Parts: sequence; structure tokens; C-alpha cells
Amino acid sequence: LRRLNNWVREHVFQNSDIGTLRSVEFGRHISDTRALFFNDLKMERFNQILKETTTGTQMELILDRSKKSECEQANSCDSEGVHMLFGQASIAVAEAKAFM
Repeated sequence: LRRLNNWVREHVFQNSDIGTLRSVEFGRHISDTRALFFNDLKMERFNQILKETTTGTQMELILDRSKKSECEQANSCDSEGVHMLFGQASIAVAEAKAFM
């Protein structure tokens, strides 16, 4: 599996637009099996970002799941990032940084 992960990392992902991976049959197969085979690959970028952005500062973070649910049920696009949880968290962190 490690060899397969390395091969995919070197030959597929470097030459692919991951955002459109599911638009072709081969990409759909890779995407459907990524949780089984590519867990390390999936977490690699996340772990890098986490390492680069970790601080000793803590803050209280309150997220409203009902905003997310309402947005999804209305089949809306959260283009301003105020309904989805990631958007709510990003805004809260940005506002907290403004006061630091």
C-alpha cells in the first residue's frame, strides 16, 4: 500500500486537478477508495497546515449547527462563509486575531 500511495502521489496527484478528479471514471475509482488506501496522503496536507498554524493561544469557539442545516436544506450556497461550520470558524478566528 505504501508503494501504491507513493506512486499515486508522484504520478497521479502531481499531474491532476484534485478538484475535478471525480469527472473521469479512473478519478472516481481513486476518490471512492481514498479512505481505504490513501489515509496517510489525505492527512499529509492537513497535518502540515496544522503544524504551521498551531499556536499556544486558546479561544472559545461557538458554532451554530442550525445555520449549516438550514443552508443545506435550502440547497443554498454559502458564498459569504457565514452558515457552514468552516466559514463560521474562520470568521471567529479572524475576528479573534483582530483583537490580538
